[in-house]
Amino acid sequence: IDIELTANRGDCDSIHGVARDLCAAFGKELKSFDFEVKSRNVLGVAREFQVSSSCNTKCFFCYTIVESDGFKSDFLERLRLGFIKNEAEDNLERTLAYAKHESGVILRAYDYNKLRNGSEEPVSFDIVECENSTIEVRCCDKVVSIAGVNQNADYKADKNGQKVLVEASYVDPEFVVEGVSRNKLESDELYYNSSRGSETDLAYGMKKLQQLVSELNSEVTFSSGEVVACEAKVGTVISIKTSEINAIIGSDIPKIEIINILKRLEFKVHKVDDDIFAVTIPPFRHDIKNIQDIAEEVLRIYGIDNIEDTPLCIVEANRINDTYLHFKELRDIRERAVAANFFEALTYAFANKELLQKYGFELIDDSLELLNPIVKELSTLRTTLLVNLLEAAGRNVKYGKKRIALFEAGTIFNAKREERESLGFLLSGEEQRANVHNSATAEMVGLDSFVQKIGAVIGEFTLEPIEAENGLMHPYISAAIIKGGERVGYLAKLHPKVAGEFSLKDTFIAEVALEKVMPQHINAHALSNFQAVTKDLSVLIEKSLSFYKVAKVLQELRSAEPLLRDFYPLDIYEDESLGEKKSLTIRFTLQSDTATLSEQEMESLMATILESLKSNFAAELR
Repeated sequence: IDIELTANRGDCDSIHGVARDLCAAFGKELKSFDFEVKSRNVLGVAREFQVSSSCNTKCFFCYTIVESDGFKSDFLERLRLGFIKNEAEDNLERTLAYAKHESGVILRAYDYNKLRNGSEEPVSFDIVECENSTIEVRCCDKVVSIAGVNQNADYKADKNGQKVLVEASYVDPEFVVEGVSRNKLESDELYYNSSRGSETDLAYGMKKLQQLVSELNSEVTFSSGEVVACEAKVGTVISIKTSEINAIIGSDIPKIEIINILKRLEFKVHKVDDDIFAVTIPPFRHDIKNIQDIAEEVLRIYGIDNIEDTPLCIVEANRINDTYLHFKELRDIRERAVAANFFEALTYAFANKELLQKYGFELIDDSLELLNPIVKELSTLRTTLLVNLLEAAGRNVKYGKKRIALFEAGTIFNAKREERESLGFLLSGEEQRANVHNSATAEMVGLDSFVQKIGAVIGEFTLEPIEAENGLMHPYISAAIIKGGERVGYLAKLHPKVAGEFSLKDTFIAEVALEKVMPQHINAHALSNFQAVTKDLSVLIEKSLSFYKVAKVLQELRSAEPLLRDFYPLDIYEDESLGEKKSLTIRFTLQSDTATLSEQEMESLMATILESLKSNFAAELR
């Protein structure tokens, strides 16, 4: 019978282990095994062998001495060992291998006379746990084996050995694997078993070996008793609830059924409460660590076919919090900027202090400055994103780029080193590269194009002319960005002198407070089912009057007049014949939610708009 085992089930890598698991599965009782040696050395093993140990790791050893003129093995042993591809060199090695195959216990044989080396004193072993995650078995300060890994060939018993010291051992497989991996140790054939978890009942392995040797070798004697080192410790105890086991399995298995299954698997069960009980894990089940492993064992024996199919119920916790919402809003801003053909720049949170000072930006207080800057060019915390974006644009020019569109969302600081998030933009160079459609003459970026791109990112806003506030801003082409009636930042054409310093052509810059332009919650409203109407109105106003002021008045009127849905400037015309005035044409969108607008309603609303413009700006109908 070929059995395929998972790597964690080393306890089943023997006839005894498979039989034990089958008994648990079919509710049978494993037959006890006891063998009494007829021929023993009355001196006792303790008179000829001694052992000392200093180990904290889970490990234990058992020793006995066997004397024989020669070891024999039969055909059945050789045949079964051949099935498992074990190529033993002599009869003693075959006997040890077959005893391990039946019992699962790791067995090694030492030549007693070589260990004694002519001395009249008993052989003494010292079992030492080393710092490099190995357990060494030493005799006279020489390493005769590394437990679970390999054996010193100089002391290994062979077919000519008449007196053999037999060692049965168990070492925590995780400890064995770590030691081999860390120290790159060479291992022998027994490492396969020890690294997966060998049998812990060493006495059973010794008795099985004694039985095999006695049946085939008439002239053999065994020492009286065994010497034990590092005796097995009490297994790990896990407290579990019946309800938790059933929740993991997905079925209501009676508590008594769970307890019986665990007992059949040789777990010790201790009652604690009606629903809670503690289990002691058997020493040979090193792979059991938690309640999930226990549930797996219960399910394995209970039978997955006996579990009623139920849909998996997963209740996801609400993970939408302020941090997630901020991340999502920032992601939306960045995606909009990319959609507007900007490339995202990532620069240091540091800046060149000399440049900040040169262009008139706020500086960090001296008492709060960096004590150990990375480099001279990054000597302070940045108080604006624009200087870093300009340096990045300058590098792109050196790389031969004709058009540069950059944005960055990042942290800036004030003089007190208080953080805030900012959004910076830079657009420079060609709007459209030279081609047949523009007669091979590249068009440069313009203010209108830049404003439209910024609007595509942060939404609708208005501009209000301002004086230049720093050395980067053009003295005559600078404006404050007004959104929701509040200033959120500024945009400007880059000062020609600064553009020359960075080898840039026509360049526009903008910086806004990120928290003030984040997408806001918008209440949905019903769409009208009736047709919208557009009306144009041309008026004469003062040349010096900006549309921003006109728009503020119209916005107030829009709030009071539900039929006025939208407006925007359509044309501005100036001519000598108009003198100190200019012609402004505004397009209005009119619509009702309840009916199609009549001509009288439209004329009345347009008259109201004209009257408002007359009273506020002395406008005249053109």
